[in-house]
Amino acid sequence: MIYQLVEYLSTKIPHIAVTTNGINSKSEDDLVVVTESGGTCDHYTGRIDTNVQFLSRSKSNFRAKSQIGSIFNLINNTFGLVLPEVIIDGELFSAIPTYRIVSMQVPGYIGTSDDNYEMYSFNVIITLNYS
Repeated sequence: MIYQLVEYLSTKIPHIAVTTNGINSKSEDDLVVVTESGGTCDHYTGRIDTNVQFLSRSKSNFRAKSQIGSIFNLINNTFGLVLPEVIIDGELFSAIPTYRIVSMQVPGYIGTSDDNYEMYSFNVIITLNYS
């Protein structure tokens, strides 16, 4: 699901660099990282809630805040969104219909990294199936 979400964001907001599950030494300065952080599964209804964190970083505080705000405004309180299929390293990840995407909080400033990047973050719950 995380790859389809990054594909959706990259298509809808192409001026923001989005990656998944980590930053490395070759990552861009202005970047939003999307990380899966677990979730819950209801065995009776088939409902799956996945927790996802968004972390925006930039040398510019304004840019970091602007990036996270754009993503928050695009996906918060979204119902019935279909995350598009994507191919990663030759493997097809099929499109995934979501029931809802709801934030757990509004974006907040979390400080400056050790290498002087300004950072903002927020978390969402993505419900993949709701019976």
